[in-house]
Amino acid sequence: MAYKLSYTEDVTTDLDQDIGNLTGGGDSIPSPVEGDSTGIFLQKTFQASATYSYDRGSIDLGARLDKRRNGTNLFIPGRLINPDEDFLELNANWSHQLTLRHVLTMGILKRDRDVSRGSHDKDYIFNTALDYQINPMLSGKFFYTSNQRNSNFRNSEYDSSIVGASINVLF
Repeated sequence: MAYKLSYTEDVTTDLDQDIGNLTGGGDSIPSPVEGDSTGIFLQKTFQASATYSYDRGSIDLGARLDKRRNGTNLFIPGRLINPDEDFLELNANWSHQLTLRHVLTMGILKRDRDVSRGSHDKDYIFNTALDYQINPMLSGKFFYTSNQRNSNFRNSEYDSSIVGASINVLF
């Protein structure tokens, strides 16, 4: 069993904060008013995870808390100051080697997002993937991701499903 705890603080002007996702590629949360915001964020992040590994796979449980505060009092006419935001993520991932060439992964994530303007969003994300090692230099993947967002603002609610395939070549 492996455990990991981390705490970071930073100052950023990046409006698209990368909060990670189950596929490891990163999931970007756009600024509240895309292209029409200004300001500096003071961000504090706490992460905790536990990983249990066994002969042919692993189980990961994790939590992440982000508190992002607007660090500027700058007001420019016609532009909005970015609101404060809080994120809480809980996730579970399972990876299992089915055969020497096949690996199955599944994950779930629940994300709560509260914005000082009054927006409260909840994301429920499920994904699964099957990886196939064709040879040492070539691999393929089939994947499925489902995301359901519930919000107190109707225009922020959505359901999405993504099915995809990829081929990866090492050179």
